Amino acid sequence: MADYFCALPALGLAAALVWALWKGFEAAAKDRLSPVVRFYVLLLPGILLVLPVNLLQIRPLPTVITGTALLAANSLGGNPLAQGLAEQGISLDVFLPAAETLWAAVALGLFLFKLGKAAWLGRWLRRAARPSPEGAAALRRIAGEKCRIPVLCSGKITTPLTMGLFRPAILLPDREIDEKDMEYALLHEWQHCRCRDLWVKGFLLGAACVQWWNPLGWILVREGERLCEEACDQRVTGNMSREERRLYGLAILNLLGKNFPGTAALSGGGKHLERRLKQMLNGKATKKSILVAAILAALALGCGGTVLAASLIPEDPKLVEVSEPGSPEAGEAASEIRLIPEENPENASAEEPKLVEAESGSPEVVQAASEQEKVPDNGGFGDPKLVEVSAIG
Repeated sequence: MADYFCALPALGLAAALVWALWKGFEAAAKDRLSPVVRFYVLLLPGILLVLPVNLLQIRPLPTVITGTALLAANSLGGNPLAQGLAEQGISLDVFLPAAETLWAAVALGLFLFKLGKAAWLGRWLRRAARPSPEGAAALRRIAGEKCRIPVLCSGKITTPLTMGLFRPAILLPDREIDEKDMEYALLHEWQHCRCRDLWVKGFLLGAACVQWWNPLGWILVREGERLCEEACDQRVTGNMSREERRLYGLAILNLLGKNFPGTAALSGGGKHLERRLKQMLNGKATKKSILVAAILAALALGCGGTVLAASLIPEDPKLVEVSEPGSPEAGEAASEIRLIPEENPENASAEEPKLVEAESGSPEVVQAASEQEKVPDNGGFGDPKLVEVSAIG
């Protein structure tokens, strides 16, 4: 968990770079990109915000350091910031556990709060709802007889909406609705269920909770709310004539109402609704060349962002010893550092042998000065005493 926490800033930086490059591509394409493409591309930076890329075995180049820096690199992980703080007597190890606990507590608390709120609203709306036979029959005409999504009526809502991740349900306002308006509303909400739009929105919300301090996560949540409805409009009206699109737009206006968190509603308010209507009436199908370019750009950004995030994650440096610059050994893997027992002086007491460092490449290696053997002293009666003798050769 500590490694993942330390990797979060690198993940956020890579996701921000991918998002900025995609927005540049989107601006260059102007309005020729489909809202469906733009909606699903939100998953790229969202995945980068939470993806444990250190599991992908992508590592930066090993750090080669001199023998004089071995101790500092081993204790501080090769981090220049940590080394600078250590020189001032400040250790990052003191703050890391507290920061990790704070992050985990806030992230888990936010996620459980959002999830609990959506679950409570879903139960509250279902409890006050009743089955709608007319709506169920209309949905079967649209989606086929095999469709088993329940259609309910509720007096708690003013606009049709879809709720539920595992057991989705479509709710209609408990009032008389024109047959054509109901058909368009059910077609819209069925598209949300068919394409699992609530799962995409839930994932973006979870990514924002993991990186709750990062504004990019909450920007993705807001963009997901907006693009989800625009993408659904395009799926519904993609093969419609202009007159059918006009009737669909009137249905949206007739069923205008308030949305609830954790749901996907047909109609909202404000400038977003105006944008939806204009785009739906005047929108054109995305050209295949633009679509292919968008897919290639998204794949390139996703792969590049993943590699960048993995490369930015700090890695424990490889402790190696380098000879003088320009020597043949400097470009190869570092010579092995051997720890071997130091020879005890003659007047030293019986202590554990000390470890000394042998120079790499030298023809002679310091050997154990004395191999200790335990032999019995047979000179006395009773238990034999163990004495230490020196091994010859």
